[in-house]
Amino acid sequence: MKKLFSKNLIFIVLFIFIKINCSAQVHEIEQLPDVNTIGMFDTTLVYDAYRVNDYYISAFDVKPEQLIEMTGMKVSVAGKLKLKKVLKANSTSEYEEIKTIKGPFFIIIKDMKPEDE
Repeated sequence: MKKLFSKNLIFIVLFIFIKINCSAQVHEIEQLPDVNTIGMFDTTLVYDAYRVNDYYISAFDVKPEQLIEMTGMKVSVAGKLKLKKVLKANSTSEYEEIKTIKGPFFIIIKDMKPEDE
C-alpha cells in the first residue's frame, strides 16, 4: 500500500511540474503584429527573400507555382511582422534591421480597366 501511495505521489508531483513548465512556455511565445502591404512582387533574391515594398518574404514561404504567377505582378501580402537583424551589404560588423513577413498570404491584384463600348 505504501508503494502505491508513493508512486501516486511521484506521479502527481511530476504532473504538476510538467503542467507548470508547459504553461510558462506558452506565455513566452512572442505575439507578432499583423501586417498587410500592396506592391509589386520583386523576384530578385536579397537575404534569401523576395520583396514587396519594404517587406521581405522568405523564399521558403513562396511556392514555385506562386513565384511564376506573381512575377512582375501587383500583389497584396498579409502575414505577421517580424523584425530581423542582418549584416549590411559590404560590411562585416554593421547590422541593419529589416521587416519580414512570416506566414504570408498572397492575393494577385489585377487592375480593372473599363471595357470599350
